[in-house]
Amino acid sequence: RRDSSGIRFYLGKELRQYDLGYLSLGALPNPSGIAIPPKLDRFIIDSYCPTEVTQ
Repeated sequence: RRDSSGIRFYLGKELRQYDLGYLSLGALPNPSGIAIPPKLDRFIIDSYCPTEVTQ
């Protein structure tokens, strides 16, 4: 069975007062652990969550 949940991020062209954020779910809190390459239309990260941790 495959989970189709997810999070969408929307990017704008103009910088805001606070132009950086960091969100880590189910991964080690390492800012360089997930580096999104520039100029991509879509970037997907797959992960695995064992059944026993969702009970």
